[in-house]
Amino acid sequence: MDSGKNQVRLSDEELFSYINQYIKDYKGYMDELENAIGALIVGRHLGWKPLYILHSIATIKKYQVILHLDFKVQMPEVGAKAKSLVGWKIAQQVSNFWKLVSGQTPEIKKTKDWKMSD
Repeated sequence: MDSGKNQVRLSDEELFSYINQYIKDYKGYMDELENAIGALIVGRHLGWKPLYILHSIATIKKYQVILHLDFKVQMPEVGAKAKSLVGWKIAQQVSNFWKLVSGQTPEIKKTKDWKMSD
């Protein structure tokens, strides 16, 4: 994965062209590629921080490696759709986002609606 230092944020058209070519050339588990692309597309609406509410840090890193893209470059920090995500609303109540993401906030338990959008 590019560290992001040399990446620029792709336009929607450039991103879809990149994805289409990448799918043609991809060798590996297609379900992982599909999940990575889904996270990238949804993340462009949610933002990279809310995406960490939906996925573990390890999963996000895996998706970035699969796609050779830095999500922090390709997504806004917080996107327009984030405000409707239950987990993001909860994240706004804690003092340390990264402790929440890594599960170090025992007072906050993830529930079945954590990943739900209204």
